[in-house]
Amino acid sequence: MKKKVLWLGLCAFLSIQATWAQKKNMFNPADLKIDWQLVTNNYQGKDQYLFALTLTNTGKKSWFPGNGWKIYYNANREIADSNLSGPFTSFRWHGDLFYLKPRADFKGLKPGESIRVEGIGDAWAFNISDAPSGYYWVWDQDPNTAHAIVNTSAKPPADINKFKLRPDQVNDQINPEMVFEQNKNIKELPSASIPKILPTPVSFEAKEGQFMLNEQTVLHSDAAFEKEANYLVEELKMFLGKSLTKGTAANNVIQLVVDNSLPAEGYALEVNSNGITIRSSNGAGIFYGHSECSCQRQTQVRLQRIAH
Repeated sequence: MKKKVLWLGLCAFLSIQATWAQKKNMFNPADLKIDWQLVTNNYQGKDQYLFALTLTNTGKKSWFPGNGWKIYYNANREIADSNLSGPFTSFRWHGDLFYLKPRADFKGLKPGESIRVEGIGDAWAFNISDAPSGYYWVWDQDPNTAHAIVNTSAKPPADINKFKLRPDQVNDQINPEMVFEQNKNIKELPSASIPKILPTPVSFEAKEGQFMLNEQTVLHSDAAFEKEANYLVEELKMFLGKSLTKGTAANNVIQLVVDNSLPAEGYALEVNSNGITIRSSNGAGIFYGHSECSCQRQTQVRLQRIAH
């Protein structure tokens, strides 16, 4: 009799386990439809927006379970409050990856049934890229398997004025007509009027000739610019295939010179057939002067002869 009771108990336990496993796997995540909609920007008069999330069980027979799952998604906007208006919470996992999970009061969805919840997002939503995307379903009992949810949508607010950051703001949404009006007067500049150097210096004079960097080019710097000189050596090594020699020379030389008459971060750059001279009162100016040289450097490592 005792063995018979144990056997019946074991059968009942296995039946419960089989039933639980069947329920766990019965719902197909492909039957889930997710619709996201912006309700309004400037929600409650703040830099935040109200959105609505609707989950629909499109299946014919299976029950959308009330627990045992998470829905992960990508979003570039933070959730201002992890507690949504309905029986769900949403959390940032890391970076732009979030997940949605049910609370204990969610009872699931019958076939064809939907639930709509609302949440608050940080800042604002203007573009389709501000809406969540990349949804996928993960069972708690099988965390290493993801099921893509492809039946999704992202919609603008029913009232287009709800896009506005403030009630008195106009033209928040850029349309093709506005872009045309902005660009219709744009004209191509003649090549001769295009600055040779960007950002454009206070003064610029182009002259005939060029300076050729080569393996014999020498780098000379005042002691104050030793750090900038070392940086320049490493930078030019990528183009020349070897490090420049530090020293002094009358020709074929790059010189970094202290000039206290120049303002902080200002520089004077001169390039002629004998070499390059960059003058500045501090290291920042030397760096900017070197960056200007980089704009002129070509694949043959030639520099146009310029003077400031």
